[in-house]
Amino acid sequence: MRRVLTLIGVAFIAQMLIAGAVSAAYKPQNDWTINLSVPVSVPTADTAALTFTTQQAVHSTLFQATGASVDYYYIWLNVNGEPVAAIDPAKFCF
Repeated sequence: MRRVLTLIGVAFIAQMLIAGAVSAAYKPQNDWTINLSVPVSVPTADTAALTFTTQQAVHSTLFQATGASVDYYYIWLNVNGEPVAAIDPAKFCF
């Protein structure tokens, strides 16, 4: 039993070290853009930059906490040619 626990412990530590060497990557070439035209002006207040930086911080925090590495992209929502939001779509891993 002691050998099994030692083997599991060593495997767990090795996995943590290997996961720490790999990082998730933002793939801007995979970004989607949705353009909407509406007859009224929409105040943006730089919400696209805010949503982008917030989600980047979440990715960084999750990677540091778990070591999980998943490549990701954003869906950019533009209204009347102005970026309004950066949406990180959920990516399901099985």
